[in-house]
Amino acid sequence: MNNPTNPILACSGLYKSFTEAGTLVQVLNDINLTVAAGETIAIVGASGSGKSTFLHLLGGLDRPTQGSVQLCGQPLAGLSEKAIGALRNRSLGFIYQFHHLLPEFTVLENVAMPLLIRGESHTSALSDASQLLEKAGLRTREHHKPGELSGGERQRTAVARALVGQPDCILADEPTGNLDYETANSVQELFFTLNSEFGTSLVMATHDLGLARKLDHTYKLANGTLQNCSV
Repeated sequence: MNNPTNPILACSGLYKSFTEAGTLVQVLNDINLTVAAGETIAIVGASGSGKSTFLHLLGGLDRPTQGSVQLCGQPLAGLSEKAIGALRNRSLGFIYQFHHLLPEFTVLENVAMPLLIRGESHTSALSDASQLLEKAGLRTREHHKPGELSGGERQRTAVARALVGQPDCILADEPTGNLDYETANSVQELFFTLNSEFGTSLVMATHDLGLARKLDHTYKLANGTLQNCSV
């Protein structure tokens, strides 16, 4: 679709199908997309249209039936799961509709986790996480467990965790879809403020057209194909 010279994330001729009850189900058909540094893209479409599947393929969480995905110029095909995981840790952040925080760890430890997995020292990782939680308005909640937070606080924590490693791109799947209107707006404001500060690219799947309008470009996923969309 768009064609930046050095994309952060790109896919070409992407297909995904699976077999259900003996029937072949084609989810994605010949999808091409490039995401430039700092570019923000919304993917809209009906429930079940394949938005989550598409993000999983872009993030290397699933393998395409056909086609290629490149992250920071590195083709994912042929890489081991361990190598994809290391590349994903350096270059991508993920935010989901449900926060997926680790319940046994504190807010501070959850946000520091990507840095600890990367191999940073415990002291450095916790310091970076604490600074980001300050920006997220959660400094006083650092030592609480996720179960002690409100829904909005949990999602703010998830936003901080996604951005703590200053990734090249964020993949967000209905990141405020489980929140009430006022809380969703608050989380969106935080997310866009931090995303702009870090200059991170963004691909967001959403059914919220109002949210999609805040991004640079919008595409609609329908019948397995990706189409330009004005909202």
